[in-house]
Amino acid sequence: MRIHRQLSGPTVAPDGCVATIGAFDGLHRGHQQLLQSVVELARAQQRPAVAVTFTPPPRALFQPATTLQLMSLHDRLAGMAMLGLDQVLLLRFDAALAACSAEDFAARLTARLGGGELRLGPGFRFGQGRRGDIDSLARAGWNAAEVAPQLEDGQPVSSTRVRAALVAGQFDQAAHLLGRPYRYSARVQRGQQLGRQLGFPTANLRWPSQTMAFSGIFAVWVSGAGLERHPAVASLG
Repeated sequence: MRIHRQLSGPTVAPDGCVATIGAFDGLHRGHQQLLQSVVELARAQQRPAVAVTFTPPPRALFQPATTLQLMSLHDRLAGMAMLGLDQVLLLRFDAALAACSAEDFAARLTARLGGGELRLGPGFRFGQGRRGDIDSLARAGWNAAEVAPQLEDGQPVSSTRVRAALVAGQFDQAAHLLGRPYRYSARVQRGQQLGRQLGFPTANLRWPSQTMAFSGIFAVWVSGAGLERHPAVASLG
């Protein structure tokens, strides 16, 4: 999977692509359904499947104190690759991008990706003041359409619902919405090496504060490069 990091630049797909846009934080079942529909249509049309996503997720810029990021950028991109995306346009969501008008963003997106088919979640909005919608993208040259949401208990599966389940300690519900147990990957940091003196080797992970929705002692499974999965105990917080 190829990753592009600028909204300006050579056209990614001169003959057009099948694309989608979103934060895709958590890659829950609703995200999976949308991305799979993009990949299937792209294969049928023999065009590249492209996802436009943001780092950090836009919500983190507007509500930094209350935003729980469900997964690392590394895990988000790895998940997209596993779903079959060919290319990702990864944009840094900062004040400049937030101030971009819907018309300007749509025009630049068309020039960058080459236009084609665009599939979006229900009620998708973008641009300064969230003034852009699916019609704005159609005027910019896209054949744009909404994909029906994935429903659970009559309500759309969403990152907000996953976050709420985690904060409430409802891990089974979070796993059901995600389509897998909640997980987070991080690099091991060197600690004081006290655990080995007690006969229990430890691994210290740098867990970003914006992803810490809960604290406590948990029974977990641990895996890593070249390692089998092992049962473990995790202390969070």
